[in-house]
Parts: sequence; C-alpha cells; structure tokens
Amino acid sequence: MANRDFHIIHFVVLVAIILSMLACSISLGDQVLLGVEPSLGGESAAVTMSDFPELASFGELAAVHGSPITADVGTKAGTVDLYDGASIQIPAGAFPGSNRLGVTRVDVAFDQIAPDVSQGVFYVVRTEEDVPVLGASIILEVPGFSGDLTVVHYEGGDWVSVSVAQSSTARVSIDHFSKGIWGFFEFWSERDVALGETIDSMDYDSAQARMRLSIEGGGKWVHAFFGVNEQSHQTDKEMCDAIIALLKQYNKPSSRQFPEVQGSTKNLGEFLFAGASPEDVGGPFWEATEDSMEDINDALLTNKDPISPAEFLKIAIDANNGNIPLGVLADHNYLKNITYKGRNAYKPGSGMPREYGEPASRLRSWRQGSNITAAGEYDKMGPIYHIFAAMTGALWLPTRASGQVIAHGEAFLRTFRVGADRPDTPKASADLCGINAAAWLRSHPPEEAAAAPEGKEVTMTGKVTPTGLNPGRKVTKNTFSITFKDDGSGKVRGSGIYASIHLPDECNKELPHSTRWELTGSFDPATRQFSGTLQEFGKGEITLTNCRVIEVEEYLSGDGTWEAVLLDGRITGRIILIPSNGVPVERLTFELE
Repeated sequence: MANRDFHIIHFVVLVAIILSMLACSISLGDQVLLGVEPSLGGESAAVTMSDFPELASFGELAAVHGSPITADVGTKAGTVDLYDGASIQIPAGAFPGSNRLGVTRVDVAFDQIAPDVSQGVFYVVRTEEDVPVLGASIILEVPGFSGDLTVVHYEGGDWVSVSVAQSSTARVSIDHFSKGIWGFFEFWSERDVALGETIDSMDYDSAQARMRLSIEGGGKWVHAFFGVNEQSHQTDKEMCDAIIALLKQYNKPSSRQFPEVQGSTKNLGEFLFAGASPEDVGGPFWEATEDSMEDINDALLTNKDPISPAEFLKIAIDANNGNIPLGVLADHNYLKNITYKGRNAYKPGSGMPREYGEPASRLRSWRQGSNITAAGEYDKMGPIYHIFAAMTGALWLPTRASGQVIAHGEAFLRTFRVGADRPDTPKASADLCGINAAAWLRSHPPEEAAAAPEGKEVTMTGKVTPTGLNPGRKVTKNTFSITFKDDGSGKVRGSGIYASIHLPDECNKELPHSTRWELTGSFDPATRQFSGTLQEFGKGEITLTNCRVIEVEEYLSGDGTWEAVLLDGRITGRIILIPSNGVPVERLTFELE
C-alpha cells in the first residue's frame, strides 16, 4: 500500500479550458446551408442570462459563452458544429420539415465553489417550431472529459440526471423538444482501488489482507500511523462543525488576508494533485508555509492526548501569525507530508519511523468504526489530510460568487455527487467537510474587530538569548513573540518555543521534544515595564552521561514570573521557570527587537 498513489484529490484547476468560439456551419450532404447567425427567430443577438430563468439560481456563477449558434434544418442528415468540438448530429428524417435550430452555451463556474468538480457546461437547445416527436433521435455530442461525468437535464421544473457512458465524449440522445437544457460536469473523485477488489480484499489470501496482518503485528508507531484499533467518537458533522466554530473565532480582517504567493491557480492545482509529499513537490505553495512546519510539529507533540482536526487547524493558524488561508495551507502541507513519507517508509516488518508515527499518534481518527477502508486497507491519515486539501483548494481558488448563490450551487452539486466509484465514503465526507468549511468563510465576510483601547498594539518577535541555565544545558533555538500597547496600560500576550536542548556528555544527544511557554501580563506606560506570569507545557527526554534516556517531568508543566523593560524599541528582561517541584530549573534573559 505504501507505494500506491491512490489518495489523490483531482482538483479541476488542472483542466485548462481554452475558451474560443469556432466557426460553425450546418452541412446537409455536401451543401452548406447556413453558418452562424446573430439570432433565432428575429430575437436580439445580445443574449444574456435573463433569457434563461432555468439557470437563474446560479447567479453570477453562470455566464453566456459566445454568441448563439443558429442553423436551418430539414429532413436531410447533417451536423451542427458548436463550441470546442461539441456538435449536434442530425440523422435523415429527424425533423418532419424545415425548422430553425438555436444553441446557446452557458458556463457555470462550479469549480469556483468546489475543488473536486469541473466547470459546468450547459447547452440550451431550441427550435423555432415545436417538435413533439422527432422522426429519429438527434445526438448532442460533447467531448473532452476525463473525470466522473455527470449529465443533467432540466425537465418538469427540476434537474434530473441522464445516464451516459463514462468516456471522454458524452453522447446524449434527444427525441423531442421545443426547448431543452442539458448540463455536463465531472467530479474528480478518489479511486482507492477498483471496486471489484473491495469484497475480494477481505479474503485472507489477498494482498490487502496480508498487509493488514503485517500492520496489526507492528509496533506502536505502526499502529499509531495506520490507526489500528482507533476510531472517531464524534460524527463527521460534529468534527466539521468544530472547524467552523474555530473559524468564527478567527474571522477578522487581519486573519483573512491572502499572502502574496508567486503561483497561479494552475500551479496550486498541480501542487495539490501531486502524488508526492508537498516538501518533495516544492514550489511557492510549499515555501509559503515551510517556516511554520517545525513550530506546528512542536506544538502538536506537546499534546498528551490526540487532538481533533479543529484543534490541529488552530495550531497551524497560530503558527502562521493568525492567518487563516496560510493556516489551512500549512495543515495540508504538514499532514500530507507525514502521510506520504510515512507510507513510503513502511514496508512489512520494517516498522514505522517515530517522526511519522508520533505525530499520527497525536491526531484523532476521522473514521467511525475502524480505520480499515471498504477496500480492506488501513488508512488513518488519508481522510485527515483530505479535509485540508479540499479546504485549501476551495479557499484559495478565486470565486465570483457568495452567499445564496454559493449555497444553491453546493446544494445542486450535492444532489448529483453520488460518487458511485468511491469505495471510501469517509474520505469523501472529509473532502466535503473541507469544502463546506471554505464555503462558510466565503459566505461570511470578516467581522470588524472591536474598537481598540487607547494605545497602538505592537507585536514584536525575535530570538531569545538564554543565559544562566543549569550547567551543561543550552537552548539552541528559542523563538519569542509578544504583543502589547505602546501607551496606556494594556494586556501583554507572548509565546515561545524551545527547539532543542543539548547535554555536552559523551552521548551528545539533543532534547527531541520541544516545550512551549506562554506569557500573560500587563504593560505599565509610566515605567515602561512589563510584568506577568508564565506557564509552560510539554515534556522532553534527556540522555544522561551513561546514555540512558529519561523523561524530564519538570517540563510537564511550569509556572514562573517574568518582567521586562522596553528601551529604544528593544525588549530585554528575564524569566525564571519554577516547575511543579518548586525548584527553579531555567533562568533566561531575552532580547527582542
């Protein structure tokens, strides 16, 4: 299973649709009767969406593509060439006599409200005179598909699905109309394995069964990565509602700004589509969050118990300075990195490297029941990263619509997103969760922040310069961030992370786990001094001189005090940490500019 790239979201931004109108004509035998005309039955050539009330609910997502195509038809056979290779095939005797046929194409930007579906192409086909029954069915032929094609027809005041063969060209048979509307769009869905393998895989002679047995016999990091004996104790809806509740907390203008990333939506699609870890793919959408990967990993590992997708999203948003778009992208990048690298690292009997198994152990399962797919394969990580892959695509892609238009478009897609080839329905529901979370953001503009108290809020970041540590220890990396009011009393917030602590013994080992500390306090403008309290979270391991590894319990929690003075735009001060046993273990001075 580790070498199979079957956990891919096919995002539609990979499909480059070149919008060009071809010269159109109708040929009956060898005679060309009519080319493109500006109107049907004397109507104005300026066709607008108001001419198609059946598509009105799609609002600004819908746009007329080019000019309408009209052609005189009769009893002879012929072909009407439409747009981008589409055509209408007319057999002899289809029409009882002379008539005029008109075709308008309307594009609906479904791809801008859901990342797993293509742009919708709708053909409005009319005749000047009604034809209750055609002498022979005419064929509307539309090429250029590669995903899971869905065809719909507007009939009796509602949209109904039309059964068509799944191929690169759709052929729809029409046997009567005065006016008909047919829509074509395709879903890019998961294909874990062929459906025929689903039942066979439960046979203990199958490759999937042998892989399951190997995983179940593995160590704790193997079990953690693949989710052996794990399941979610929340419903999909509860987990997704928690994500939206978190987004509400961050829904401020400053958190909604998209950073400048030197890449197009096509680049993003290729990045999300790639069957490789984001780090290996590289490019601007990896580089945008690369610096936060270590902080995300450190914060995740400080949790004793597995956390929910919403809690993990909070970690990524905080690691990216409160920015929602970057946080969502960072979640995808971190999780897909762990997922792909872990799968590739695992071979039956080889175990799972801690660097992939331990982060997985801190994440709750998405699947209810077990982490065995309908195809008989273990997969805990796939649905978790799919939430944020789908959310990234839906959030970062440009959109022309909002509010009720988006809601209607998503309801329309949900009606036809049957996913008959999706054996992994939990993963599909994870995709939908990400799409819905992004839709919530699009339909809820950021809330204006409450009026700030007197004084300008200032955020300062820097590196801590540690001194006075216990003999033999040194902090090799320590980041710090503090926010305060530069005049008037105000609350002070701060945080920091120890990256590693060394012991200079013959083992020469590092503290592999980081600890995280947070500051709360106040700023006195009269004295320009800060004061407050500190709490520390997390734990680590230290290798003693005899190379024995022990847990450092004093890092499980810590309370302390701190003070600082602001001088010339520079913060200096000291921190004394007092752990649960009451004996100070660290004494730091820090300096930030």
